[in-house]
Amino acid sequence: PERTQRISHFHALYDNFWITKSHTQLVILQFFKILRLYHPLKLEQQHRPEVRGIGLVAQIIRHFGAPCAYVLMFFPILSSFLTRSYERRALGDFYRKCRPSWGPLQRTRAILHNYAQFAASIIDRTNPEGFHLVESKVVKSGKPAMVKAFPKGAILLGAHFGDWALIANRIKPYLTGSLGLVADPAVTPKFFSELEQRLKGKLRVINSKQDALGFALSVKEILDDNGNVAFLADRAPKGKNSETLSCLFFGEASQWPKAPFALAARLQV
Repeated sequence: PERTQRISHFHALYDNFWITKSHTQLVILQFFKILRLYHPLKLEQQHRPEVRGIGLVAQIIRHFGAPCAYVLMFFPILSSFLTRSYERRALGDFYRKCRPSWGPLQRTRAILHNYAQFAASIIDRTNPEGFHLVESKVVKSGKPAMVKAFPKGAILLGAHFGDWALIANRIKPYLTGSLGLVADPAVTPKFFSELEQRLKGKLRVINSKQDALGFALSVKEILDDNGNVAFLADRAPKGKNSETLSCLFFGEASQWPKAPFALAARLQV
């Protein structure tokens, strides 16, 4: 086209920010490599950006301690807050519903705190001397106590928080038997292959798409063997044959996976 009719798709603020961010990351990583303070993790899925980030965090903790890692997490927290508009809007909607009296400043502080908690969880799980991954509250002799293990034959109903591959090595010592993970292995086969390698014989993937009888028998077999079964209840299954329940969540109809709640009702837990 003529010069006056040409259209540039370059965004002066947004694109310059991403170019500067990428260049800064590369310079910092190269600086740590020169000082031999950073060695990327040797994993099959090396292209995953979270793997490189976890490797860098591990090296910072190793050489400078966890407090230094907490301080440096300020930069990815701020970057995520500024660039991930979808997550920021979703968190804003959440706080508008559960904290209707809050103003914009209070919601912004809560969103930043949410990002900070997520970043801290990565450091805690990477740090060999960090917080224990499993903490089950029980009462002994009338006083609460912390037990660092999964109860035998327990069903774990949780939400997706952090990277499963990161916590796989940390979770292994707490398993007395096998861990049945309810999921669809066809979605991310490389991911489940990596998990199986890390948990070495303790992980059994229970296909959430199989027939009801086969699913129930798979769950019962693991529980009878004093193993554990884990559901990620915050991920609604997708597809025509997926079974979900419609429940009111903050006044709006939301879809939730049926299997965890149906199984809990069947076992009366």
